[in-house]
Amino acid sequence: MKTTIEFNDELLAQIKCLKSRDGISMKELIEEGLRLAIAVREQRAGYHFTPVIVGQANAAAAVDVNALVEAANAD
Repeated sequence: MKTTIEFNDELLAQIKCLKSRDGISMKELIEEGLRLAIAVREQRAGYHFTPVIVGQANAAAAVDVNALVEAANAD
């Protein structure tokens, strides 16, 4: 499939540098980047922690692990 993609100047400069340094084509670099991005999103989507809280005393100390994982993966 052929398509047109617009890159900002800074990203395009980085792509050209990698092409020159690593001998990788723009197509290969884009495909690799998309595969990595998809893999990260699939990994995030597949994870969900369900906490088990026993008794009312522990309810106040419950930590939303899912929110912590999302926050850590936001970077």
